[in-house]
Amino acid sequence: MGGGQLLLALAVLPRALRQRAPELVLAHEHGTGRVVWAALVALVASGVWMAQVLVPDAQRWLSLDGPLATAIAWKLGLLVLSVALALHQRSQLSRLRADRLPGFAWQVAASSLLAVAMVVLGVAFRWGGVGLR
Repeated sequence: MGGGQLLLALAVLPRALRQRAPELVLAHEHGTGRVVWAALVALVASGVWMAQVLVPDAQRWLSLDGPLATAIAWKLGLLVLSVALALHQRSQLSRLRADRLPGFAWQVAASSLLAVAMVVLGVAFRWGGVGLR
């Protein structure tokens, strides 16, 4: 997601909405699709690996038991949401028309916000996790 998603949200999609031109979105997705999916797979693999390194007991990953486990739980939750939203967006591409661009734009905005939230959580790991208690 990340960079390609932000490029879509900040550059491609606004122009596509103004011009009512879904082909701009489709061209962007065609050009970045394989890289985006490879990055998403790498994100999932590295997220699970990081969780295993920081909190070896997988049963604690969702326990919110301490700052690191809390950060892992949030990060894995955002990761699941990101994957689900990416799959849903992908399923919408074949039916993307000018009248569906605004709805698609909301999905892109949501996945872009998820990407930014994951970066913020990544910084939280550097500082010892997330203390919610």
